[in-house]
Amino acid sequence: MSGLEVAGVVLGSLPLVISALEHYANGIQTAKRYWRYKSELRSLILQIDTERGIFINTLEQLLQGIVRIDHMKEFLSSPGGKVWQDAEGQLKDRLRSAYDIYFGNVEGMARSLGRMREKLALDPDGTAC
Repeated sequence: MSGLEVAGVVLGSLPLVISALEHYANGIQTAKRYWRYKSELRSLILQIDTERGIFINTLEQLLQGIVRIDHMKEFLSSPGGKVWQDAEGQLKDRLRSAYDIYFGNVEGMARSLGRMREKLALDPDGTAC
């Protein structure tokens, strides 16, 4: 899987994990230790949402001049496809030796999100199994 394909997986997975955690946070209201768990989940949701914002911001900065500004939102909201493949070559040229390092981190994010999705028992579309 190419670097930008992995970035697409991360972009697609982050909202699913956030949504699932929000669902679990709402369901915990009946749990014995309601306040502690709800507070912890809200904190986790905020942390993951913050990381999502940082990730999108870095992608936008990296893709400036590669993807037109007026197409950036659409580009980031529908990862994959030919447009992403075309952008990847230009991004490799831009990052040079840092490309493998950057996308190594992105792949780590994808693995972590995959483990979270497994622990939350989510299907690939984000619904609970």
